[in-house]
Amino acid sequence: MISDLEISIEDIDWFAIDSIGEIAWLTSGAYGSLPSSVRKSRNDLNTLLNFFEEYLDITTEGQIDSKAFDNVILISDTPEIRASVFFWNLQIASKGLYSYDSHDAVPVSEEYFRVSFPVQPITIKILPKKIKNILNNTILSNIIFRESRTIQKADFVNR
Repeated sequence: MISDLEISIEDIDWFAIDSIGEIAWLTSGAYGSLPSSVRKSRNDLNTLLNFFEEYLDITTEGQIDSKAFDNVILISDTPEIRASVFFWNLQIASKGLYSYDSHDAVPVSEEYFRVSFPVQPITIKILPKKIKNILNNTILSNIIFRESRTIQKADFVNR
């Protein structure tokens, strides 16, 4: 179980699927809320993290959402800084996953913003059964990631 204290001090990576079976990697940044389905098992979270980091290959091009820089505080706004800020999010998107983060500029624990997206998203259908079973615990049934720049806490409450 992930406690309220851990949520408030840790940058917790978690995963969800949308209503059409596409996958997102979300990062709480110590601001974002977590669905109860994610909070219930650190083990499941680590299994997903390990799979997506170590075993899922780069299959597509990732792109930064045009509004992503509106939601972060930059040390300085240079091309080099911009390229480095969301480097990891581009790696995530290049594996076929959407990437969301909690707000930096105005910490809002009720919302995540889309940082990057894949040109060719993958779906849950292609994943191993063990990974599918864990992901099926966190379905955001009112969301389609390709259409949603933000995810509100209300979108995953009681999940």
